[in-house]
Amino acid sequence: MRFRHFPRLAVLGAALFLSQALLAQTFRGGINGTVSDSSDAAISQAKVTATNTATATVYTTTTSAAGKFLFNDLPLGQYRVTVAAPSFQTLDVSDVTVSSGNLYTLPIRLKVAQQEVALEVSANSLALDTTTSSQNMAIDNLSIQDMPLNGRDFSQLIDDSAAYAGYAGTGSVNGTRSGQVNYQIEGSDNNDLYINFYAVNQPGVSGIAATLLPIDAIDEFSLQTSGNSEVGRNPGGVQNLAIKSGTNQVHGSAYYFNRNEALAAETPFAPPGLPKNALRNQNWGGSLGGPLWRDHTFYFLSYEEQKYIIGNQARSTEPSLAYQANALALLKNANNAFGTYAPVPESQVSANLLATYWPSDVLQGPASEDNYFNPNPSIGISHNILAKFDHNINENQHLSARWFFGQGSQTAPNGTHISEYYIALPSHIQNYDVIYNVALRPNLTNQVLLGVNYFVQVFSDAVHDINPSTVGLNTGITDPNLFGPPELAITGFDPIGQTPVSGRNDITGHLTDSLSWVVGKHQLRLGGEYRRAYIDIFYNFGARGFFSFNGGQGPWSGVTSVDSNTLALADFLAGYDFQDSITRGDQERFLYSHVGSGYAQDSFQVSSKFNFNYGVRYDYQQPIYANTKNLSTFIPSQGGLVVAG
Repeated sequence: MRFRHFPRLAVLGAALFLSQALLAQTFRGGINGTVSDSSDAAISQAKVTATNTATATVYTTTTSAAGKFLFNDLPLGQYRVTVAAPSFQTLDVSDVTVSSGNLYTLPIRLKVAQQEVALEVSANSLALDTTTSSQNMAIDNLSIQDMPLNGRDFSQLIDDSAAYAGYAGTGSVNGTRSGQVNYQIEGSDNNDLYINFYAVNQPGVSGIAATLLPIDAIDEFSLQTSGNSEVGRNPGGVQNLAIKSGTNQVHGSAYYFNRNEALAAETPFAPPGLPKNALRNQNWGGSLGGPLWRDHTFYFLSYEEQKYIIGNQARSTEPSLAYQANALALLKNANNAFGTYAPVPESQVSANLLATYWPSDVLQGPASEDNYFNPNPSIGISHNILAKFDHNINENQHLSARWFFGQGSQTAPNGTHISEYYIALPSHIQNYDVIYNVALRPNLTNQVLLGVNYFVQVFSDAVHDINPSTVGLNTGITDPNLFGPPELAITGFDPIGQTPVSGRNDITGHLTDSLSWVVGKHQLRLGGEYRRAYIDIFYNFGARGFFSFNGGQGPWSGVTSVDSNTLALADFLAGYDFQDSITRGDQERFLYSHVGSGYAQDSFQVSSKFNFNYGVRYDYQQPIYANTKNLSTFIPSQGGLVVAG
């Protein structure tokens, strides 16, 4: 027979005390505790079983000579813990929640068996005594779904931590410098190593995420800001996403979100007479999870598309034909209308640049400020897929595999309102891992994780297919990455040519191993990790040349009867630049780095009321290197510029 008991623990004498200990679990969770009798004597070799209520996955161990037990690296969710020992009543504890970074501690007392009865209690009905050796903020799936996240971007969740100050991705955790957080997805590397920023959901242009891991796929978001020796690499802490898994019940979702300017107030910053600024963002997608083989193999799939439009409501000033006529009049200076200087010929290169790189429709306005309005908006779209499979090989071996794929494209103004010089940014991101858990013995378990993070972003002028050699600049250019105009900055006018084809490809491989071992009153945890990163950087800034014109270089400098924009344009038409520069040589670099660490720690249950945690960790960061020996640094003691390596 089974006797159900929930609130009246004292009356029935089921002496079970429950506490939470936040030890160094970085992305999964665990359950541990001590089993004793009514006199506090340890019960060894008691059988302890933890059953995941959603998947019926069973984990089994036995208590040590000191009555200790430990289930480490458990998938998140609700568990039922059963403790059985000869001559004692069996005790079932339901509603034990395993969450990221948490070890749920169950100090259990068993009563001598009077009859064949099993006591059942709910974890929610028992008093909690919280002890902690780390700080962990966790947000469950239901809370994540209810939060108003602009654009459904999970990176904003970090703002809900009391330890975080600033904006998502650029703020500070516990006073550390920006960029000192270790970003993970289920313990696997999610860092763009070049700037130590999250790769999945990294902003493209205008601060909008280039790809989106679907919110419906996130089981839990956590930020661990301090911990035992298992936690390392970054002083700011560890941000982790736990991904949903399939269960024995088929479950899923379908959704459509739409933000539209029709439901928004008029902006007070728009120029008068313009229609309401377009501001549209739509997200649609869904998820599906369930069993492929009941109690053994489970799947979870998710897809989301984001598509947005942000209308332009800002006017700009362009070197219109009317402006050019005024500037040419300065050059000709007929009848010494602007002073006693001789006429200045127009530069053929300048004329070619105006005819080639400025679209004709941009140049039709008057010779006045704000003479152009571009109706073309910022646009973006991304497609995002996530798949996860979990398989119970047997009671002692469990396998999990996950894959995220994101493909995005964005186009937006980048300091200029000419569509051809909007910045265009395609992004391609993949993040995948395989996790293998094995119980080597009842008191000895091991977890191996192998993950890969693949990140590519390339940005350029929206139109960049004209070879500058055809207009008389950079003669002999053959590299398509250098096609397009030089960067031209004429005071008072929109610049052009700010973004040559540039970007980076960042790939990181990540391997970790964690061993958990219960010996007497000790819960030992030891392991290590290894990262190998490869970065292909091709930032071609300045390689097409930079020219600025300020109106102070020609003989018309200081003419007060002409506006400053016309003076600057006259400098440009004459070829009198204020500043110029060009970057020579191959700017592409292929960089490598190796990072490793090892740790060992112990949670020592000195007594029923005193737990002592201690450990040691060593991190090694190899200096970034290039096989081609083309990285340089400045060391005055070695004569100035030297080649690294």
